[in-house]
Formats: sequence, C-alpha cells, structure tokens
Amino acid sequence: MSEMRPFHAFSVPSVMLSDLQDKVFDQVDWPTLFHSTGDDRVKRTNLILDASKMAASKIDASYSVWCPLTRDGEAETATYYGCFFGAERIEVGDCVRVAPLSGDAASCNDSSVLGLRSIIARSGSSDSLLFRGNVYQIAKMAQGTTTDNAVPLEHLPLPLRDESQWRSHVTPDQPWRWVLVKEDVLLEERSVRGRFYPAHRLMPILNGPSFSTAVADGNMENQYPFLNNRMDGSGGYIGRKQNRRDTLGTSVPPDAVITLEPLIRELDDVEPFTPVRSG
Repeated sequence: MSEMRPFHAFSVPSVMLSDLQDKVFDQVDWPTLFHSTGDDRVKRTNLILDASKMAASKIDASYSVWCPLTRDGEAETATYYGCFFGAERIEVGDCVRVAPLSGDAASCNDSSVLGLRSIIARSGSSDSLLFRGNVYQIAKMAQGTTTDNAVPLEHLPLPLRDESQWRSHVTPDQPWRWVLVKEDVLLEERSVRGRFYPAHRLMPILNGPSFSTAVADGNMENQYPFLNNRMDGSGGYIGRKQNRRDTLGTSVPPDAVITLEPLIRELDDVEPFTPVRSG
C-alpha cells in the first residue's frame, strides 16, 4: 500500500458508469449499487474504481481550516495557521503553486510560487478561502551575473531555500535564483493549484530512475514535479467543510476516527470565543 499514490501526479479521471455522472459521492446509494452487481466481479471492480474516483473528487473539491489565529465571532474574516486544501495539508510558511492570472502574466505564470504568509477564511453569503504572500519565480542566471530582484537565500521561504540549496549543490556552475516578482498578493482559492514541493523531495518518488539520470547529467532545466492541479478532474465544487472528518463524509465508515498531530486544532476542537462587549 505504501507504493499506492492515487491521483497524486494525475488528475482524477471520469467515472465509467453513466448513472454516476454528474453526481457527488454522498448522493449515491452505494449499498444498493454494490448489491445489484451480484456475483459479477467485473461490474463490482468497475464500481469500486468509480467509487474511489468520486471519493477523491469530493475531497479535491473541498477544504477545511484549522488553528484559528483570530477568534472574533462577529468578524466576516478570520485568519488560520493551516488548512486541508483538497488532498493536501497547507500551512503558513509553505509555498503554493499559482495559476497564471488573466491580465497579469508577468507576475503569475506557470513557474510562479506564492510564499504563504496568511490563510484567510471569509464567511457570509458565500464562504471563500484566500491566500496572502509574495510571488516568486525561478530564473537561471548567466554565471557572474546578478539581478536586483533575486532574493538572498536567507530571506526565502523554507521550501524555496531548500530547492535553491539543492540546485546549487548539484550544478554549482549553473546559478539558479528565486526572483521576487510581486509583493503582498492576495489570491482567491481558484488561483492556487496546490502545494509546492522542492523537486529533489518529490521527483524521486514520482519517477526515481529518470530523476537520478537527469541529476547525474546535470540536467536541471526541467526538473520540476509534474503534479496535478486541484480540481483539474471531473466533479463539481463543494467548498468549505467543518473539518477533515466532515470532508471525508460517507467515503469512510461511520465509526472512522482521524488522528492528527496535537498541534492541529480543527474547529470542533476549539473552545467557542465570546467577544467582550463594552457597557
């Protein structure tokens, strides 16, 4: 099972059964469907595959926040230390991959990364999730040249610092620098593709032999993790859920318990905050 990483590097494919199209996982009467397959192993296998796709799509289209940093019960916005963003855990200090923004291609293109400084949840007529931080892009410098926008290593977010140190170690004669292209950017949920992973942390998992060959040859030009983007596959948008267990819903048994590390305090674990009123 440790070798199974479904939908980590590939978008969730469409379901095969026509009766399941345009539905979300929790809308399906799974016990009745599985009973209807009888002893037909092929039908049962196809149904299991479609169920796994729909469960993955449901998680991909949802998010939940944890560890509130502000607790004003009357405010429309609140900041959080972290969130479960689709299948991924993201927290302040991480970096996220950014989708190209319409009309702002220079600041946000396919290589853009946001150094995450704030996670903001907005409530009201419609919930929304926002990400704030600085946008960076990686650039290959000619040897001996510099740029005013190249960020010193010690000022980079930790994931970009890790990536830079690895590239400098592997190809010291081919300088790579992370360049600051825009400060204090506020991105909507749909503008974030997913978490950024340093290439040397993830590529050995996704394609170890090819990555090892590229490193041995000094070919760093295209060594970026080829990950799926959140909500690239089929299935509609779901949005905010109360917590991780709520996100999983009926895709796990009713008595299933999710064990998270102690620092993660989901909203049902946080004591209610009562604003102090004057007078």
